[in-house]
Amino acid sequence: MTTPDEDDDLLSRLRAADPVRDLEALPDDRILRMINAATASNPQPASSPARSPRRPLLIGLTGATGLAAVAFAAVAVFSPTTASATRLVMPDDPGLAAGSCPALDAEQLKSSPLTMAFSGRVTAVQGSEATLEVTEVFTGDPGRQVVVERTTAESGDYSGFDLVQGQDYLISTVEAGQPDAAAEIALCGVSGPASSELRAIYEAAFG
Repeated sequence: MTTPDEDDDLLSRLRAADPVRDLEALPDDRILRMINAATASNPQPASSPARSPRRPLLIGLTGATGLAAVAFAAVAVFSPTTASATRLVMPDDPGLAAGSCPALDAEQLKSSPLTMAFSGRVTAVQGSEATLEVTEVFTGDPGRQVVVERTTAESGDYSGFDLVQGQDYLISTVEAGQPDAAAEIALCGVSGPASSELRAIYEAAFG
């Protein structure tokens, strides 16, 4: 530990060794100009903006492109294709007159040689074909989608029925008359629009 006299002596020696002790202090404005010049010649690097974390591609999609991609993915995953649909034929035998068909009841429906019975909704009609989404299966295996080849009845007494988009139908089928041919829709009141009366018969026969 030094004494106050020793501190004063040390301070005097340091001042004597200072090479610029006799120089006058620089004016404030000159000091400011020197600082500005030094800063301009050595600019600081701009800081990089913070990057947001990566997100899945699907979340980052926006606008029409994103919506199209989502729609395409939903169709690819959830929509069955008509290529794998069960194909049926609406018979056009002119002998199937509505007046000659017996009244349908549950016992008759249950004892009929049916291969399938289901309810479905028409989702598309294009040309002579109608596509139905199966909503309930009573017997057989129609799959999730059915394509029906429609026919147009020439007689008003024809026991067939038209397939209208957005409407529900109850449909039963019988074996085709030829090998590898599409199954035929059973007519004479066995198949038709899903009225409450026809549904009650289906539920009693297959329930």
